[in-house]
Amino acid sequence: MVVVAGSGPQALTLCCLLLQKRPQWRRRLRVLDPSGTWLDRWNTQMRRYEIPSSVPVGGVTREEQPRRSRG
Repeated sequence: MVVVAGSGPQALTLCCLLLQKRPQWRRRLRVLDPSGTWLDRWNTQMRRYEIPSSVPVGGVTREEQPRRSRG
């Protein structure tokens, strides 16, 4: 098993590179992040600065996701 800590852009890049080199690791690769989703912090920062982003998160683009209130 290969474990990647974090789910930001660097982790996504690492996973892509690992799977390009070793496609058989597909079922052995695990990503751990407290948010539970890919690029959560990235998408939060994009929303905060009102920068349009079409990066899919969980199969849904950011524009299609409900806004979370910050309280």
